Amino acid sequence: MVVGNGSIAKVFINDYQDDNSVVIFASGVSNSNEINESEFSREHTLLSKILVSYPNLKLVYFSSIYSTLVDNPYYNHKLKMENFINENFKNFIIIRLPQVISANGNKNNLINYFVDSLKNNKIISIQKSANRAIVDIQDVKNITKKIILNENNKILNFSHIEYVNVLDLFLSISNILNIKPKYNLIDPVFEIPKIDNSLEITNIIKQKIEKTNYTNKILKKYIS
Repeated sequence: MVVGNGSIAKVFINDYQDDNSVVIFASGVSNSNEINESEFSREHTLLSKILVSYPNLKLVYFSSIYSTLVDNPYYNHKLKMENFINENFKNFIIIRLPQVISANGNKNNLINYFVDSLKNNKIISIQKSANRAIVDIQDVKNITKKIILNENNKILNFSHIEYVNVLDLFLSISNILNIKPKYNLIDPVFEIPKIDNSLEITNIIKQKIEKTNYTNKILKKYIS
């Protein structure tokens, strides 16, 4: 069963919509700038209903790789949901993700922010030496499928396939769009440290993913 109608939900529909052993929960809060308590409550309520209605199914929940590192309402909520699942569900997998890129992805993510800034001729500020990772939604699907088959009751970090400098990321997008970039470099206020993948994720990446030029390849795939 798949819960949700966004890009992550859609990528799992064909494989799991009629699966009576797994619940892919892809209806959570996705905007890291969200502050509306009603949105957080909606997600908690929906998870609670799934717990009551499908207590024996394996729950797959997508959290954020920054849930334990960044103190804001969104990340605090994600950590709260992780704890709720860990304490109440008999059968679960929690995968902490970086930013996921897809054809019709989250309009609030970093990539779409950069694309919008370039297309609208905006000057943006970029932190010096900041690094981020983006992953293809198809790779999220393929790795998750392997995890569902082989793991249970774990919280797994899927932090990156490739880390890239944020300025390099912005310049790559400007090059793909053929738009002259406008930006200021600023000193970092707080730089999120790089996080290691869980061993289970690392092993799948080694088997399934070609890491060479990974970020540039997926940028070209999804940005027109």
